[in-house]
Amino acid sequence: MIVTVLAVLTFKDVVQLTLEYAEDPKQSDMNIVFNESMTMPNITFCMSRSQAWSHFAININESTEEWDEIIQGFLENMTTHDEFLTKPWDYRMVMEGYDVVATLNSMERETTSQGAARSINVFSGQARLVNKRAMIKKWLKTLEDRGVTFEEFTQKVGSETIRRSMQRFQRTTFDEDLVIRTKFRTSWISTMQFCFQPWFDRDNFHPINDQGNFFTMVLSHNPEKLAGKSVDCMTVDFHGRPSSLSRFMEGKGRTRDGFNEEASF
Repeated sequence: MIVTVLAVLTFKDVVQLTLEYAEDPKQSDMNIVFNESMTMPNITFCMSRSQAWSHFAININESTEEWDEIIQGFLENMTTHDEFLTKPWDYRMVMEGYDVVATLNSMERETTSQGAARSINVFSGQARLVNKRAMIKKWLKTLEDRGVTFEEFTQKVGSETIRRSMQRFQRTTFDEDLVIRTKFRTSWISTMQFCFQPWFDRDNFHPINDQGNFFTMVLSHNPEKLAGKSVDCMTVDFHGRPSSLSRFMEGKGRTRDGFNEEASF
């Protein structure tokens, strides 16, 4: 009797999942044509911050003091360079670290030189931003005390942001005996976007010799966190630009070559 009930429930769940998938497909396939000189495209994936943070189980009843105490407790157990970069982070650390990198990047790089000067001036003087300035100073002091560079910090924040949702990120071939180690590299973090790339060392860079699938990425997002929100589709850039905004900065115009903005997951 128990087996029968479970079978019925399972069948019902499968039907429901099938209907949901039909209404909102979660897989995107795309075809690209290579020039003979291109052995392996330099790929950049970008998603919105809402998507990147959708898997964080945030406690909305937690006070600011409790939040800060929890982060401080974790940092006290990561006093060295290697501990800071190798131990898993609590989501609170990830969100604060993300905010630090995003704020500094957005002020300095997502604008013109005049705009950057204006943004920095506003950020340094606005009373309403006093808490954010204190948070950034705290994290920069944390990096200094542990001998961690800002680039290392950025890569750690990126890997911890994606760690809970990334299921597969792999360069694939038709050679069953060839195993290619695919590294994850964060190329851009801002208040608007989170962008990343597959990264290969010299021993794991192999040209694409066959037609067909050469790379697979599987991500999971929390649909409940994204329900009712206007969330842009993920984008893919086969020219390796660090973010999808970079194409607006090339030649004072909009560059679309090698860019796809229909990767809805």
